[in-house]
Formats: sequence, structure tokens, C-alpha cells
Amino acid sequence: MARENIVKSALAGFFGTFTSRNSAWHGTWLLGHLLREADRAEWDLLQPPRAYEKLSAMDYAETMAAQKFQRQLAKVDATALVKEATLVLERVEDDGLLAWATKLGVMDREPYAIEVTATAVVTTASGESEKPFVISETFFVYRAERE
Repeated sequence: MARENIVKSALAGFFGTFTSRNSAWHGTWLLGHLLREADRAEWDLLQPPRAYEKLSAMDYAETMAAQKFQRQLAKVDATALVKEATLVLERVEDDGLLAWATKLGVMDREPYAIEVTATAVVTTASGESEKPFVISETFFVYRAERE
């Protein structure tokens, strides 16, 4: 169980880092640039390392997510414990969005809600079963720039 909790902690560390306001794209919060043209994205967090391509926010975010997650696992020597890991971003309906956007005065910036879900599946210490760890949170975002 202790080995599995290491993965749970690494997943939480990654999730906090990826969704933080410090994850930026051209100086503004990265999540505010994602899912502008799509309703859903799913990324493999164990994909092989590759160079950052800063041509699109989505590609940058996918590359950064995989690298950050793998770094978290490497810090605690837990890379071999994770069988699969994914990050899913999905536009969702949220009752609080309208009130939030109105209060901030950002209705003209096309606000929307993104549910971010990170999942890591580990093989238990006995090796007989798999155990998923999931972290999910909804974020309200809007276009950063005024046109």
C-alpha cells in the first residue's frame, strides 16, 4: 500500500503543478488557452519524451503534462509502478459558470468550464490487480485577450 501511495502523491503533485496559475502560455494561464476549438482532449502521460512545440497551446500542454508527470514519478522512484496514466480535459456544463463570469465581468470573453481529470493506474504489490488513482477538478476559464 505504501508503494501505491507514492504514486497517488506524485499524481497529486503533478495535478497541482499542471493546473496552477504558474503553468503559462505566452504569459497567461495555460488552461485559458485550451479546448477553444475542441470539446475534449485525452493525453497519455507516459508518452515518450519529445521537444516542446510552442506553435499551439494544446501541443505545448500535452508535452508539458507528460514531462511534468514523468518527473514527479522519477523524483520518488515510482516510474515502474505505473502501468498507464492519462490526462483528460473536457468542456462541461457548470451551473456556477454564469454567476462567476458575470461577477468578474468576463461574459464578453466567451467563458467556459473545463474538467481536468488525471488518472494513474498501478499494479498492486501482489501483482494480481490494478488500482486506479483519479484526481479531478473543474476550472472556469475565458479568453485572456480582448479583441
